[in-house]
Amino acid sequence: MSFTLRWKNPNVISTVVKIYRDVKDITPSALPEPIATLSNGETEWRDTTATPGATYYYLLTVTANGKTVASSSQKYTIEIKRGIGPMTILNGNDSLGFMGAVPYDEQWLPSQMPPAFLAMFPNLLTDRVALYKFTRNGKIYYMLSNTSQFPNTPVDWASLYQAGLVYGTGDAGPENGHGTLPDTLQDAKIVHKGDTYIMRLPRGLTTSSEPPAYPFVADYNGKTHDEIASLTNPCEYNDLLYTMVNEVPKKQRWANWASNSYTFLGQANLGTSATYFGAGVLCMEHDTAEDRVLHRGIFNNAGGTPVSTIQRINYLSPTTKGRYYPIFELVE
Repeated sequence: MSFTLRWKNPNVISTVVKIYRDVKDITPSALPEPIATLSNGETEWRDTTATPGATYYYLLTVTANGKTVASSSQKYTIEIKRGIGPMTILNGNDSLGFMGAVPYDEQWLPSQMPPAFLAMFPNLLTDRVALYKFTRNGKIYYMLSNTSQFPNTPVDWASLYQAGLVYGTGDAGPENGHGTLPDTLQDAKIVHKGDTYIMRLPRGLTTSSEPPAYPFVADYNGKTHDEIASLTNPCEYNDLLYTMVNEVPKKQRWANWASNSYTFLGQANLGTSATYFGAGVLCMEHDTAEDRVLHRGIFNNAGGTPVSTIQRINYLSPTTKGRYYPIFELVE
């Protein structure tokens, strides 16, 4: 757990800032030992030894030209703050829970999005980025909440990989995980209010403990998730994207967090010239046996039911353009 102190320092000359902490009120005449001494013009400091739920008193002294001035003693109770947005689970639990909308004044600005994303979608974001917040397997995730901010231009997996937007691993991704594409650093992120959020694709079949690059199972291609009995482990697509729309597959684990049209994930009554035709929703997984990637859901003219359409498993070329829904994961 950590707690960040911030202050203003209008001095133009060099200063030394000392930070004091105690469990009782601090007076300048009886200072404890400082827990930090700063001399490089800092205006914030993170106390990494703070205990959640504890109450502390902090006092700062500033020394310039041999003169020392003390602040007043300030009392703080350390609350657990995990990323922007609400801290209470509204539906579910820590293994899979919906925490609600991020308030407007906490949302990040379009300019804070990765430059490669902004280059792909230069006119998409005209206001702060609206988000819903989730907890899943003890981690914090965010999804875009405003349908007008959903990426609306078809994009392919290869372009996202070359923009660093697929894996969120801080390296080139898993071995054999990008076919013939050159190694590209997968480090798209947003830094906001002192926290870092990884931006990546959702996992469409695998769990976080499994490699996202592996030999694809041929028998799954073209089938719905519900009809494959061996697929029992929950994945991000099923947990976070099924629940975004108004259809409910059998393997959906919890209640919908939105009631958007199922057509955001697939549609089976389209003409062949329709946007996304023959494709689905881009997912992280890459085949190590062939140069193919995973799409979930399908946009075609095969006449499937809405609930089957959003489940579909497809193995497609990395250059096939599909729908794109990024996931933002809090780094802790």
